[in-house]
Amino acid sequence: VALIDRVEQPTAPAERDRWMAEALAQAFAENPRGFVISLTGNIHARIERGTPWDPEFETSGFVLRRDHPELDLTALDAAHTGGSAWICLSAKAAECGPQTLGGRGAHEGGKVVLFAQLQGGYSGVYEVGAITASPPAKSAVKSP
Repeated sequence: VALIDRVEQPTAPAERDRWMAEALAQAFAENPRGFVISLTGNIHARIERGTPWDPEFETSGFVLRRDHPELDLTALDAAHTGGSAWICLSAKAAECGPQTLGGRGAHEGGKVVLFAQLQGGYSGVYEVGAITASPPAKSAVKSP
């Protein structure tokens, strides 16, 4: 288990994704004969450049793949039946919280479908069923 996202990280989205890629590269380096499973938001996992709103954005998955071509990466897009997720709408902590999400993709929980070739930056899809928001393990607010 390794921390790849934290409060002290850079707040600009591109910097955050680069930091996450570096943390994942370190996890691979610490497990040279094992494998690494990274649980991130779908956009961070993409291993091709770009997002639906910015074709030049470099996600953590893309940066990791570009900077470490020796790694065998599989990026799965999570499909769900809907529910809620903890989402930050900006770098401001006050704009973070549970958001209701509609379903996306197929509806069978626990099913993985691999593609013959990358589609939208993903190697396949992981159908997770319903989702529920989980707040951060540690609050960004410091106690006096």
